[in-house]
Amino acid sequence: MIDCDPLASLTKYFALSKTAQYGLSYALSRRKIDGTCISSTSNERLDIVCHDAGTPATLIELTAAFNPAFVLETAIKQLREHDIYDIVMIDTPGAQGLLQDIGVVAAELLIAPVVPETLAAREIEPLIALLRRIEQGMPGSRQSGVQCRPIISRATNTTNARAMTADLRSMFLQTRGRFNACNTVIAASATFDKAAAHKVAVHQIEPRRNGALGPVSATLFALVAELLPHLDERINAELKQEEQGQ
Repeated sequence: MIDCDPLASLTKYFALSKTAQYGLSYALSRRKIDGTCISSTSNERLDIVCHDAGTPATLIELTAAFNPAFVLETAIKQLREHDIYDIVMIDTPGAQGLLQDIGVVAAELLIAPVVPETLAAREIEPLIALLRRIEQGMPGSRQSGVQCRPIISRATNTTNARAMTADLRSMFLQTRGRFNACNTVIAASATFDKAAAHKVAVHQIEPRRNGALGPVSATLFALVAELLPHLDERINAELKQEEQGQ
């Protein structure tokens, strides 16, 4: 995981088993990601480049650089050459700016949680504007064609929420395939707050019944299968092993 959000909520979420000497500012300024800026979380096989205090100063320096939006993409390319990680996830800020551009330009897939509420749904309009800006500024590039998968999140079983969900899906249909809303809908649940309080993933704290995943965990695993179908078989195999172990 790479925390590009100034709020640093991702950096604060998981407990760390090893804290690296550096963080995001090192990755951006050096255009590389290595052991000196990769911290390990308490979750096996889950590492993070933390948002650090030096990031604002690094961004100021980058404004004078050539193509500053590509610095993270360069760093990830070098990381990919070592074939250590299956997936690199980048948490970007919601507000427009260099950090958002850095995260979006490096991405092969954009995932956008959208709450089906009137005010929150308006946040999708700046995202559409962002993709159009990249499309116009980098015509013919990989970035100009990156797809966005909106996720209806924290949905409640109310008439207004259902109506907003339908409106959002209709809005996405007008983007000529650039937006492809996920079929999986994440319902509002206190389980998320409980997991955050314990700094663990939901499936690590939600009780199982007869070895089967709880409802919230099952939904999240379904979302992973929808977004990353090539991992579906592997995930199901690991879940079966866990069930047999219990």
